[in-house]
Amino acid sequence: MKRLTPYLSLCLLGVVIWHTSQNRPPRETSKLTIYDTAIYMLQEFVIDDSDWNLGFSSRQEVMKARIDTSGGGIDFYYMRKDSLLAGKLSVDTLLIKLHRRVYPVFVDSVLHAAITFDSTRNGWQPVMFDDSNIISACIADRRKQPNPHEGRHTYSIVLTPFIHLELVVEHDSTGNHVLVTAALRTEMGKDLPGGGAAADLTPISEEVFVDSLRHHMMKLE
Repeated sequence: MKRLTPYLSLCLLGVVIWHTSQNRPPRETSKLTIYDTAIYMLQEFVIDDSDWNLGFSSRQEVMKARIDTSGGGIDFYYMRKDSLLAGKLSVDTLLIKLHRRVYPVFVDSVLHAAITFDSTRNGWQPVMFDDSNIISACIADRRKQPNPHEGRHTYSIVLTPFIHLELVVEHDSTGNHVLVTAALRTEMGKDLPGGGAAADLTPISEEVFVDSLRHHMMKLE
């Protein structure tokens, strides 16, 4: 994973834009979006810094990378442990929106990496470059939907540092659901609804899951 501070991100953006302008016609360079620039940064990290932990195995592969912004990105939230343990509060009161959003990076139709952006005074800035693990469940669930491009299913990631996990939450017309992952099954075991036997990507009602997570945490306290 490559993590940048907002200040360093701005500095590197300037370097990448300058470097790109030396190799592209002025008109083409002027059309670069923040997403285009983030891809150029990713390519430089892999090619120039030989950072092969970012989801790519060759120079040729990373040069074909594209960021997919069609789904609007996946927002990050933080779950408050103190509020979780306080009792039967609504799920909304447990979560803090982090003004952070992650987008998938593909080569052709294969998911390879993820780029996270922070909302700053200067607009959205890329701050984290990672392999695809953090969003692989979101993409896998989206692809199994009957009409994945209609946008009926959106996703968010909830950080729960007290159990060292990122929860994947699916939002659709029936409500919000936490998706089962191998890591979640390992952490909660029989405290997970269904006794820990649920398959990957099984949706669990957000309210039911929060009650189970509270019970799990109270056992650990």
